[in-house]
Amino acid sequence: MINKRELITFRIIPDRTVTNRRNHDFMRSIHDFHEGFRKRINLKNKELNEPSRFFWDILMTSNDVAFYCTVPKERESFVRQQLELIWDRATITEETVEREASTSDIDVCEMSLTRHNIFSLKVDKRIEHEPLGSILMGTKELKEDDFAHIQIMCQPVNRLSWQDSADKAHKNFRAGKVPKRMKISKKDALLASGDAFLFVMDQAAGALDIAMDALAGKASEKDKEIRDKLRRSDSDLEKRTILIDGELKTSTQRKRKDPTFKTWIRILAGSSDPGRRASLLSSLSNGFHDLHADNELERVELSKSSQERIAQEIINFAPSSRTLLDPNVMILSNNELGRLIELPSAKLQDDFNFQSVQRREVKIPDALKKGIPWGVLSLKGLQEVVHLPTANWGLLCRPQVILGKMGTGKTMLGSRLGHLFPEHGFTAIMMDTADGGLIDDAINALPEDFPESHIIDLDFGNLMQMPPSDWNEMTSSMKLKGEDWSEVEVNRRKASNKLTSVLIDFIDKLATYETTDRMERYLSAVAKAILTSPDRGLMEVVLCLTSDEYRENVLKSFKITDPIVFGTIQELHEMSTDSRNQIVKDIMSRINVLLSNDYMRNSLLQSPKLGGDGKPLINVRKWIDGNLITNPKYGGAYFVGIRIPKSELFETATDRLATFWDAKIWLSALSRYDLPKKNGCHGKPFVYIRDEPHQTPSAFNVHDDACREARKWGMKNVWMAHKLEDFDFMKKTLKDAGAQYTLFSTSKETVKSLKEELAPFEEEELQKIPEQFYCVSKFAESDQAFLCATMKTPFIKDRSYIREKCSKLYGKPLKDIEREIFNKTKVLFQKEKPKPKARNK
Repeated sequence: MINKRELITFRIIPDRTVTNRRNHDFMRSIHDFHEGFRKRINLKNKELNEPSRFFWDILMTSNDVAFYCTVPKERESFVRQQLELIWDRATITEETVEREASTSDIDVCEMSLTRHNIFSLKVDKRIEHEPLGSILMGTKELKEDDFAHIQIMCQPVNRLSWQDSADKAHKNFRAGKVPKRMKISKKDALLASGDAFLFVMDQAAGALDIAMDALAGKASEKDKEIRDKLRRSDSDLEKRTILIDGELKTSTQRKRKDPTFKTWIRILAGSSDPGRRASLLSSLSNGFHDLHADNELERVELSKSSQERIAQEIINFAPSSRTLLDPNVMILSNNELGRLIELPSAKLQDDFNFQSVQRREVKIPDALKKGIPWGVLSLKGLQEVVHLPTANWGLLCRPQVILGKMGTGKTMLGSRLGHLFPEHGFTAIMMDTADGGLIDDAINALPEDFPESHIIDLDFGNLMQMPPSDWNEMTSSMKLKGEDWSEVEVNRRKASNKLTSVLIDFIDKLATYETTDRMERYLSAVAKAILTSPDRGLMEVVLCLTSDEYRENVLKSFKITDPIVFGTIQELHEMSTDSRNQIVKDIMSRINVLLSNDYMRNSLLQSPKLGGDGKPLINVRKWIDGNLITNPKYGGAYFVGIRIPKSELFETATDRLATFWDAKIWLSALSRYDLPKKNGCHGKPFVYIRDEPHQTPSAFNVHDDACREARKWGMKNVWMAHKLEDFDFMKKTLKDAGAQYTLFSTSKETVKSLKEELAPFEEEELQKIPEQFYCVSKFAESDQAFLCATMKTPFIKDRSYIREKCSKLYGKPLKDIEREIFNKTKVLFQKEKPKPKARNK
């Protein structure tokens, strides 16, 4: 009794990087299926196991092309392992080949070698698209209900028997006898036994006289003599045809020693239209002509009864005895089958419609397997979550640039990071200069039990309750004592200088022309004297420069310990009115810019709003450090949203106010010099998410500076924009800082600029990133870039009321703000009084 083997089918879904250069190795390993007749006998059960066979199926419809591999169940793990070796990034799943419902409206044909089995087909491994490319051209003829099915069935052959028979055939060939394909009667086939019979059917002898065309014109007697001699000595036209290039191909010479298989190639076409069925068979069978070499494949027509029989064999993976005993069976080597068992490369995937891993799949870097989850990576049909690495603060705090066209999902990723960082114990600050949707989505996605006291929503578009803008975080820290030149003192001085530099740059940007060197000297000294108290800000700096009365009070009452600072302010105070006015006149022009815009004036010139402890309520330093007492579950983290709507403030005010807050946040990070280093950072990391920073050019210097140094101070900058060209002002700094890139569908120029950073993805692949919710990212130089789908931002709770609540808590009523500013600024426009000389300190 014949024991049928249980079969298992794998579907192989190709990825963008697939190649077919090692398919011959795969088929060599499949040859290990071979078992001799004796090994297949089970005397105990009186059974004969059928030979192990390998099936390769290509199922084609108008909208898909699927590739299947079917093998004995006991070989499952071995075959899967081999498939993963040659197509390491393809997705391999256990599936069932979709079977044809019936054999009606179906036509079938077979492919067969035209010459003896010892002659080889083309096996050049350098060619990627033959014959699969030509075969797939047939799919263009498929209509909605049409289909086609190609099945290649292989059964390993005994290598020694094949070599003996092939050597004999080659010997006959060298002797001038070309072995031919020959059919043997079924009676002869049944009388034969063992694998040796396989080659009886292949032996043939005979010769054909060569017929030569007559030469045009009159030939000489000598020419005729030579021609007659050639005819006598080379009587085998087929041999001359085979040797038309001078010698047998190397593949034919090697085939006699290669592992070989009995092979059947069947093509099935299904359509309600007989004409389309015939056309499909013709197109698909012609595709195999690409393999023409010493041998070639030709189509074999079948009777209707044979077509029905073979259709059932294809559907059921069950060859009949008539098929198995066919004396004209093909013998193909592992190298020949390596050209037939192919997956489509990226080019073919682009040209034809079928399921594939449309994007390059890369293994997730180990560093991104734990932390803050933000994306999903697919690899071989499985999905794995991608994380931001919270255990490695140095890697976490690298600057990140998110690029993508409108509607690609970059804003959604920004809002997701905005709520995920606080969920995992890290403060998130987010600035939105558009409609505030970025902030709304992040706030509404925070956990339901996230304390509202740790959700800060500052709206600078609310003129009726404008929150103040000041640098109290930095001025408070500058009050540290620094008698000894400790590291803290050195860092304090650096921070103080940075604040002064930011102040000068900010005042510069209030006008279209720069301040003079002399003006900067006095402005620097005044800033260092004034900005040592959280209740003094920009307005007090201006007053010290322009008001004799206020300046005299500074010299008398402020405890200025730096003699250079004191001397410079005293020099300004004692110079003539005309000289001083010449220096500070540019300051007044800039103040007029502030005074002419309600939003800038009311925010920048008001004094901080104080809490019950006498300290400013708005304190970025407190927020980035966190407070475990009031938010223990979420690591003390805060969420801070900063709304500076361009639609309300217009371009100039948006640019200046956004720049002020960019600087305020960066300076707050710099003020952490009093904290010890941990994991390479001063203080616990926080993230600052900034959408479209290129729209506020006054802040370019701030961003460039932060990009270079922020990691040391535990600040992760996330900048979002449409294209890399928006960061021309700090391209070099981004590169030097080891910036992390996340690329959605974007401009060709951006792709070209980043193709080296996003290896192994090629430029063509990066240009074909799906339009929505997919991105290619790279987080470390030592890791490869990877493609993943971003996670959607969830909606947990409607917290729209917090915006109004924060406006009342952190802002002041409009009338109170304007009264305060009027009282402060009126002194600027009063007529100067004669001033007494200040005493030297």
